[in-house]
Amino acid sequence: MFTKRYVFGFVCGVSICMAPTISWAEMLSILNYETKAEESLESLQIQGAGNQRREGIAIVELDPESAEYGKILIDIPTSPEFVLHHIFYNQDTTKAYVTALQTETLHVIDLTRFPYRLIPIPTPGCKVQENIIFSDDNTTWYLTCMGSANVIVGNAVTDKVVRTISMPGTYPHGIALHEGIDRIVVASCVAPDFSGTGHTIEVIKASTGEYLGSIAVSDKKGAAPVETIFVPGSDPPVAYVTNMMSNTLWAAVWDKERETFATEKLFSFKEAGARMPLEIYFNRAV
Repeated sequence: MFTKRYVFGFVCGVSICMAPTISWAEMLSILNYETKAEESLESLQIQGAGNQRREGIAIVELDPESAEYGKILIDIPTSPEFVLHHIFYNQDTTKAYVTALQTETLHVIDLTRFPYRLIPIPTPGCKVQENIIFSDDNTTWYLTCMGSANVIVGNAVTDKVVRTISMPGTYPHGIALHEGIDRIVVASCVAPDFSGTGHTIEVIKASTGEYLGSIAVSDKKGAAPVETIFVPGSDPPVAYVTNMMSNTLWAAVWDKERETFATEKLFSFKEAGARMPLEIYFNRAV
């Protein structure tokens, strides 16, 4: 028998969870890291490790009452060619999925088995991996690919790709699922080289993977929607969308009769002295 304490945070790519295989009370953070580029190390005259860039996954103790507080307990090195990006947990936090910017391979960590290992999941045709979401029953995952205008659908039990949803001319980043209305919404952000900028959300029929088209979430082009999330328990269903370049928050409200979304601007971050809104989440009180 052991005590588990879960803490979830999203700061600079850090994701936090309790490792379920540890047999004592801990508060562990799983995070991806990278060192400075080799030329930066040379310019700073930092010695050691051959001045080679390193990248990997670190597990850190965050319990302030622990003697190990702030220490890296486990270091899992990875290829510096991956450029690891985000970490996402499945519905029961038994797996952690790691996206990458420069490889067409997703990675997963089985948190029920120790020692932890990064297991590769080939995702051919997915360039610049961004976000992952999971179905309510924890059997399907959806991965956005900002550099190849598609969403990869995978079996979350076997971790095999089952479908690719193509959305030409888009830059898929944020993604949200509402099974009650059988819809997935995807934020079309920016081209990886910033040669193009989106201003829409893309709508997918969740049960079939059919791409239904685009809906504007800005009153002008170039807004760069970056993240989207459904408001818990809202009736009718409402998805919030953060626009990175226009510094605004928009809502996509489900119209049951028309089976589509109506959109409206909710908030200007610029007027509040804030710029470039990115992540958006809700606490459990919502």
